[in-house]
Amino acid sequence: MRKFGFYLIRVILVIILFVPLAYIIFNALQMAVIDKYLIHSLGDVSIYLCIFLMIVNLIAKPLISLITFSLFKFINKIAGIGAFVYAILHILPYVILQQHLLFGNIGAELWDRGYLLIGLLALIIFLILFIFSFTKIFIKVSPLFQMAFVLSSMHFVLSLKQVTFEAKIILIISIVYMAYKYLKTNKPKNIK
Repeated sequence: MRKFGFYLIRVILVIILFVPLAYIIFNALQMAVIDKYLIHSLGDVSIYLCIFLMIVNLIAKPLISLITFSLFKFINKIAGIGAFVYAILHILPYVILQQHLLFGNIGAELWDRGYLLIGLLALIIFLILFIFSFTKIFIKVSPLFQMAFVLSSMHFVLSLKQVTFEAKIILIISIVYMAYKYLKTNKPKNIK
């Protein structure tokens, strides 16, 4: 019975992961022009999943005392994979609906708009994390998440025509998180 409950929780978490996608598609079907809505909404979900993942990792010790370690690992994995999937879905409307699969135009846009290049770098890091997420090497590459999160936050802020309070908070959170992780992993050794 306990094993069934564990799998049920996993299924519920996966369903919850895709609820925003269903909502976004439902709203998009009621619009005349959907490309910008899809790009921004899917990107927002990706960045929010990154923030969720960051918070889960910051409260890891108290969280593990409430749930099993394997469920904690699953939550981390599903949030990370979800952030990657939503990032890919975020790019598809841009590539298909706005650029019409004209990769020459996309290349020119990357150089003209720096925030797109920053987003591409973040996506490449997310791709590396996704590829290794099911291997033992993942432990070694997982610190790349911090860099991907900061780059994603920069992409998010720079892509806005007017920087909102929410965007500033996301950027500050990402920088503070990266600084915290850096200081935590590079503690000075006591000299005796």
